[in-house]
Amino acid sequence: MEFCVSKPEVIVEYKDGVKCEPYELVTIDVPEEYKEFLKISNGITSDNGAKFYSKFDLKKRGRYDIVDINYDYRELTDIEDFIKLGNDDISYFVYDINTSKYQVLSDGTLDVLNEYNHFYELLKAVLTGEIYK
Repeated sequence: MEFCVSKPEVIVEYKDGVKCEPYELVTIDVPEEYKEFLKISNGITSDNGAKFYSKFDLKKRGRYDIVDINYDYRELTDIEDFIKLGNDDISYFVYDINTSKYQVLSDGTLDVLNEYNHFYELLKAVLTGEIYK
């Protein structure tokens, strides 16, 4: 499976000879299993507070855009080894690019709490609360 996140690229446009406000373009290629999930459900916010990010900006509906979340995270840290797929109050749900595994990471230390081979294993564990047992 090929997987990448681009570095932000500053785009400058001119309209009628006037330089417009620059903006940044960033792309994220998510694992196929997560793409399949997004076809079924454009993100989830569960009753237990867990969130899996959407493909569109739905903050007004309590969901978060996967590209924005990952862009902001990379701007604040220099960590580029994983893609954040979701979170709850104490952990992140990520795809580790180096190991091709889905992981639950501790929010503070980024220690691996649990690891899964498939996204749907992670999703089930999160939604049922099994990730902390």
